[in-house]
Amino acid sequence: MKTMLKQANELLRKGQYESAIKIYRQVMEEVPEMERFIQLNLTIAAKSIKSSSAKEAEQLKEHNLQLASLKGKIEEPNVDDIHSNNISNINCEEDGKPISSNKLIFEENDFISREDFGTEEYYEYNPDVKQSKVDAYDHWLEYGIKENRIYFRKGEGFPQLKSVGDAFCSCLYEKQTAWPRKPLISIIMPVFNTNEIWLREALDSVLSQIYQNWELCIADDFSTYPHITRVLDEYAKKDSRIKIVYRNNNGGISAASNSAIELVNGEYTVLLDHDDLLEKDALFYVVESILDSFPDIIYTDEKFIDKNGNYHGHAFRPAFSLELLRSHPYIVHMVAFRTNILRKIGGFNENITISQDYDLILRAVEQSNCIVHIPKVLYTWRIHETSTGHAKKENVMSTSKKILSNHLARCGENATVHDGKNFNFFNVDYNLKDGLHVAIIIPTKNYGDLVRQCIDSIKKTVTSVSYEIIVVDHNSDDVCSLDYFNEIANEHTVLRCSSEGFNFSRINNWAISQLRGKYSHYLLCNNDVEAIQDGWLESMLKLAQQPDVGMVGAKLYYPDFKIQHAGVCVGWGGAAEHFGKFMHRDLPDGNGIQLGYLGSLIANREVSAVTAACALIRVDAFESVNGFDEQLEVGFGDVDICLRVIDAGYRIIFCADAELIHHESISRGKSTTDPHPADSLYFFNRWHGYINKGDPYYNPNLSLVNTDWRLKNSTSFPLGEPECKPRVYKKKLNAVF
Repeated sequence: MKTMLKQANELLRKGQYESAIKIYRQVMEEVPEMERFIQLNLTIAAKSIKSSSAKEAEQLKEHNLQLASLKGKIEEPNVDDIHSNNISNINCEEDGKPISSNKLIFEENDFISREDFGTEEYYEYNPDVKQSKVDAYDHWLEYGIKENRIYFRKGEGFPQLKSVGDAFCSCLYEKQTAWPRKPLISIIMPVFNTNEIWLREALDSVLSQIYQNWELCIADDFSTYPHITRVLDEYAKKDSRIKIVYRNNNGGISAASNSAIELVNGEYTVLLDHDDLLEKDALFYVVESILDSFPDIIYTDEKFIDKNGNYHGHAFRPAFSLELLRSHPYIVHMVAFRTNILRKIGGFNENITISQDYDLILRAVEQSNCIVHIPKVLYTWRIHETSTGHAKKENVMSTSKKILSNHLARCGENATVHDGKNFNFFNVDYNLKDGLHVAIIIPTKNYGDLVRQCIDSIKKTVTSVSYEIIVVDHNSDDVCSLDYFNEIANEHTVLRCSSEGFNFSRINNWAISQLRGKYSHYLLCNNDVEAIQDGWLESMLKLAQQPDVGMVGAKLYYPDFKIQHAGVCVGWGGAAEHFGKFMHRDLPDGNGIQLGYLGSLIANREVSAVTAACALIRVDAFESVNGFDEQLEVGFGDVDICLRVIDAGYRIIFCADAELIHHESISRGKSTTDPHPADSLYFFNRWHGYINKGDPYYNPNLSLVNTDWRLKNSTSFPLGEPECKPRVYKKKLNAVF
C-alpha cells in the first residue's frame, strides 16, 4: 500500500492526475481509511495551482469529488482549516506547471493504521476528545487531520512535553534527601475573579510539588466572585503553608503581586498566575539550580493549553540572551527571583497594568550577575480570551516600548525603540558612535563579475558608515577579472596574494596584516554576497559598536530567497549548521514573512557563531584571538573564531535586520559530501566538549537533524526522560556555561 501511495504522490507532483487517480482508487479499496488523506492531497494540489491554472485546478477538483463519491461523500475538505505549517512546503511554478513541492500534506509514511495509532497519546494532548468519549482514531481521521491535532504512533510521543512519571518522581524524592540544605521557596499568586476550576487546579499544582519546603503567598485583589474567598479559605485551612491577604480595593495585578510579595519569607520567589499550573518537579529543579549556581534569576520552558485544557504549543527557550530580550520578551513562565533582588528593585511597578512582567524582568536583569535557564517544561500557561495580555493586546506594544526605552536609558544606551516585524517584537535602534571605520575585506580568485556585483551593491546600500573596500586577489588568472581589479585599484585597495592553495583562514589573516588604516571593525565578506537593502551595514555596526560584542552576522538568503543563514548552531549534524537553512523567507500564502521559532528569524539575538560570508568583527576581538586558525583551511574556520571570541569574553550577535543574498559557493564550487574532512576532524577535536554539552542558544529539546526548530521525538531520549542541564549565564564573564 505504501509503495502504491508513494507512486501516486509522485504522479500527482508531476501533474499526471489521471494516472494518480487510478492508483489512489486502488489504495482506497485496500485501505478505506486512506480516503481522508487522499482528499487532502488532491485539495492541496488544486489550491496550489489554482491561481496559475484554473483549468487544471477545476479538473483536479473534479477528480477529488469522484474519489469522495466512491464512499458516498461529496463534501470536499476545507483546506483553509488546515494549519499553515502543514502546507509550508507546498509550492507551484508561476506558469502553472506541475507541483514542485518536496512534500504533499500527507506522504506514504504519514498514514497510521488503527492498530498502530497512539490512542492514549492522542487523548493526552487532546483532552476535549477524551472528554467527549469519541473514538480517538475516528476523530483523528474525521477532524484531527484538518485541525492539525497532535498525534503519534503507538508508544511514541514527546517526552519533553509530558508531566513527570511516578517512577521518575521517586528518583527526585530520593535525590533531594542528599541536598546539604533546603531553602524556603515562596510562590506568589495574585488572584482576581478566577474561574473556580482553574483556581483549584492552580492550587493543587502547588500542593503536588515534589519539593516540599515552600510557601504560597496569595493576594486577592478585591474579587467579587463569592467562590474566591470560599476556595482560598478552604485551601488555607488544608495547608498552613498557604498565606492569604485580602485587599480592600482592586489595584490591579501589579499592586496585588506586591501585596503577595509582602508575605514572602523565602530565599527565592516564584511567580504563578491564578489560572496556570506548575509541574510537579518545578520547585525541585529550581532548588537544584539554587544549590548549584546561587542565581539571581531562574527561568524555564513551558507549554500552552486553552481554556479546555487542550495542548496548544510550547516554548523551548535559549540560554539568557540580552539582545533577544531587548527584541522580544521571550522570558515568560516560569520565573524565579532571588527575593532580595526582587525587593531591591521595589517589586512590580504599580503604574503598569500590562507587560508588568517584562518590566520586572528587565529591572531584575540589570541587577543580576547570574541568570539560569532550565531547559525543561516546568510550567503550563492557560491562554484564553480573558487573559490580561489578550484582553489588552492593543496596548501591549506601546507600553512595552516605553518599558524597553526606560531599560535602555537606565543602562546608559543611546537608542530608540521601534516596532518590530511582528506583534510583541521590537527593533532597538542604537545610535552610531563617532569614529567608527570599517575595512570590508573581499577575497577572490577571478570572478570579477561577482566582485563587481558585490562592490556595486555595497556602494548603493551603505551611505552612513565610513568604510574602505579591500579586494584580496588570490592568484587570479582570468583576463577580464584582472582588468576589473586594475580598474578599481584607484578607488579601492587591491591586495595581490600569491600563497599556494586555497586557505581561507590564511588569506584573511594575511590581508588584515597588510592593512595600514585605522579601523574599528573588519567586515569579512565573500565575493558572492550581494547587498539588497539600504542600511544593512549600519544595522550590524550599531550592534558591533557595543564594547562586549565581538562579532555580528547577517541574515543571508539564497537567490530564490530561501534562508541560507540566520546564525549558526554548534552541534547540529554533529558539528555546526545554519539556523533556518532552506526555510522560505515568506509564508506560504504570501501574507508576511517567516518568523522562525520564537521569532528567531526576525529578532536580534546572541548565537554561538555566525558565518564569515558576511560577518563584522571588532578589531580588538580579532587581535585578542590572533585571527583565524590557519589549520582550518576552509571548513569551520568562521565557527572556530567565533567560539574563541566568546572564550575571550565577547558576545556574538545575529542581526536580523541585515539582509543580503549569498550566491553560495559559486566561485569555489559545491559538494554534497564533506569536502574538507581534515578541517571537520580538527574542529571536532577542538570543540567536542562544546558540541557534546550542547549549544546554549539552542534548546536541547529540539532536533539536531532539522534546521527548522522541530521537537526531538521519543527516540532521542533513550533514558525515557529528557536531560535537564541548566545553562548558567555569568555577567562578569559574559558567557554561558
